[in-house]
Amino acid sequence: MSANKLDVVLISESHVTDRSLFVVPGYCSYLTPHPDGSAHGGTAVIIRNCLKHHLLDHYRTPQIQATTIKLEQKSDFITLSAIYCPPRHKIDEALFSSYFKTLGSRFIAGGDWNAKHTFWGSRCTLPRGSELKRSIDKNNLLTLSTGEPSYWPSDTKKRPDLLDFFVTKNVSHLFTSIASSLDGSSDHSPIILELCSTAVTTRDNNVYLFNHKTDWQSFRDYINETINLKIPLKNKDDIDYATLYVTNLIQVAGWLSTPHLNPKHHGTLLPLVIKAKIEEKRRLRRNWQSSRCPYDKTSLNRAIKELKTILADSSNNTIKANLESLSATGQGDQSLWK
Repeated sequence: MSANKLDVVLISESHVTDRSLFVVPGYCSYLTPHPDGSAHGGTAVIIRNCLKHHLLDHYRTPQIQATTIKLEQKSDFITLSAIYCPPRHKIDEALFSSYFKTLGSRFIAGGDWNAKHTFWGSRCTLPRGSELKRSIDKNNLLTLSTGEPSYWPSDTKKRPDLLDFFVTKNVSHLFTSIASSLDGSSDHSPIILELCSTAVTTRDNNVYLFNHKTDWQSFRDYINETINLKIPLKNKDDIDYATLYVTNLIQVAGWLSTPHLNPKHHGTLLPLVIKAKIEEKRRLRRNWQSSRCPYDKTSLNRAIKELKTILADSSNNTIKANLESLSATGQGDQSLWK
């Protein structure tokens, strides 16, 4: 979560029970178990504890489990809901609509709907998908999906398909971007949705006209040596051309005089061995999703197990080092009494 700078995590099919305890430093966790209390189905929401929010009523039926919070924004509220719909139950339009009505006038609901429809990118349309589509149309809702498979069954006889997506209300899609992730270890690909305060564009954020290392003398020299001062300005077309010419000249001068800066990453610093293992796991997951070969799946599972072991060892070593640094006379974080 830290590496991807996630503020809110919606977990579908969490397998939590009434006795489950899930703690992530710096985050608040809310769990909704399956109504029978056993470790299957269920949902969870994990949110940064610095974000103003409050928990809404749990939606807990055999057909639909959902954990829902209301997040306070600058001038409004938005409801965020993690949903899971088990595949073995029949869910009609009325049940979906009943759930949507609990979310208020502005919301994003995401998770594993186990509902296939070509409208949001599934290979085919099945009855539950048709019922969900009717509910979406009836309630004037929209869908957000990657358009690519999110479920990767281990059984090679089954084909990957899109089951995980978002349903939204009064959320402009101009302010969102969505993409699949190669992180995670389940048979579902994580989906990362970015909600921005301004419209999302395809501009390369690393391209700037100038920065603190721009050579301004080189900038001036290029313009002085290149500029054409004899462009006619007799009519509207001449003025339009001259404006475009000067704009392009300044841009080229800026780009030629400005070195490219490598972006700084302010995420969590990870040991090189962990970074290498994460990259290996992502590569193996990509290979398996492409080939569906049992050998590639075995290699992926082995890498996942090794990564878990490395992370556990790293966490234990960090705790051990912190404990060893404590003393009765230490100050701040080194104090035994803090």
